[in-house]
Amino acid sequence: GKRLVWTLHDAWPAMGICHLPEDCLNWTMGCGSCRYLRRNALTRLLPRCGRSADDLSARVFRRKQQIYAQGRIAFVACSRYLAERVRRSPLLVGQEVTDIANPLDTDFFSPLPDDGGKAQAALRKRLNLPLGKTILLFVSFNINDPNKAFDVFTRAVNALAMRDAALRATLAVVAVGKYASQHAADFRCTMVPIDYVAERTLMRDLYRAADFFAITSMMENLPNTIVEAKACGL
Repeated sequence: GKRLVWTLHDAWPAMGICHLPEDCLNWTMGCGSCRYLRRNALTRLLPRCGRSADDLSARVFRRKQQIYAQGRIAFVACSRYLAERVRRSPLLVGQEVTDIANPLDTDFFSPLPDDGGKAQAALRKRLNLPLGKTILLFVSFNINDPNKAFDVFTRAVNALAMRDAALRATLAVVAVGKYASQHAADFRCTMVPIDYVAERTLMRDLYRAADFFAITSMMENLPNTIVEAKACGL
């Protein structure tokens, strides 16, 4: 008998079993024949496995339909993009779907004072970041998450570095996230790996210490890193 509000940080509540459907549209028709199920080791050994129209994705989809039919739910997405996407799901027919962007404390996430770069230089020195270089920042919880497409980022940076010797000499990549150190030797320019940052003051300092911020994700809802970086002047 209580009012239920469900905040969507990905598309899982509107789909069978996946969080990020990429270009699949099976979820608009009740799922089934899920291609993601075919990616595991068992289905490589048994090619027919996972191709059933009544596979796990379809069964979970029907179970969600049964649960949602028991009452009204207000689904709140953190971006218009996600709200528009999940409205196409049969699971959410008759349910309320709206979007409310994540709030951000812009008193905390804010640029450094305009003092000719003195504050930024001091910050870089304290954080052991390269002085006198252009810093390009990449942030992810897990650098190796395929959705974050760090390999795309790496290839793009290296293409620029190989095309412009002056840029190669002055550019520094700062990659923040789990397993970042595994990729320290992948770049044709200076690369500083930093493990996942959970403390927000340190994260703000890294934004402020950088010159540019890059994100190469295949799909996102509304990553706070973009908004935080912009609020810090990137």
